[in-house]
Amino acid sequence: MRYLLYFSIILLSGHGSWFISGYNTASKEEKEKYDEKKLCRTMGIGMSIIAILALTMGLFENILPAFFVYIALGIIVVDVVVIIILENTLCKKSNKLSGFEELTEKKALYVLYLYYF
Repeated sequence: MRYLLYFSIILLSGHGSWFISGYNTASKEEKEKYDEKKLCRTMGIGMSIIAILALTMGLFENILPAFFVYIALGIIVVDVVVIIILENTLCKKSNKLSGFEELTEKKALYVLYLYYF
């Protein structure tokens, strides 16, 4: 349980990409598609939630009702699904437009704005 907390702290600091399964074995081209710091922090937050839940269950095992195990399992499943979604959306690097395309897009929006107002 404490190892989960240790790895969470490492990941929250933006380091420890070697700990993320799949990312550490990915090719260099595949790694360039992701923002490593965001990926580490996303995994760190998700792992922190699971570590805190495990710590709570360990400390209060005599107080918590038996069905809390099912609640904890549901929280873990939701946490993992959210992590997967965030890794594939938030953690991917965006393809920024070049200066010329951005300028053209701004001009087009400005023209549309002037036209309608």
